[in-house]
Amino acid sequence: MDTYLPISKAATITKRKPIELQEMIASGTIRAIKTPSNKILVNESDLIMALPKEERFKKYAHLAGNAILVSEASRKHNVSTPTITRWIQRGLITVIKKSIRRTYIAEAEIAYLAEIYNMDPGQGKRTVLKA
Repeated sequence: MDTYLPISKAATITKRKPIELQEMIASGTIRAIKTPSNKILVNESDLIMALPKEERFKKYAHLAGNAILVSEASRKHNVSTPTITRWIQRGLITVIKKSIRRTYIAEAEIAYLAEIYNMDPGQGKRTVLKA
């Protein structure tokens, strides 16, 4: 199930103007849906992947190259292990090393995603709309 953000929040996260995001939607770079109340919601995964990698992780450049265990990342960045696992499956986080019981991921990437994820405390993390 995909997560969607209001275009205003997406603009804040990406530091782009809403019109730029609307152009990205029109070009097919990012997916979006329209609610029955005509509110535009942007696909969170598409939004993150549409940004250049250097721009996404600039704030966390000091963590570049660091590997962190999924369980440690979960505690450190206040994100559940199943959520981190979903991000890995979607290709949002790079797996640096994997063994039978331990998975090491890129710390800069998890720090960035956790910051976005933790911007909206409570209220659940998914927006589910029925057509």
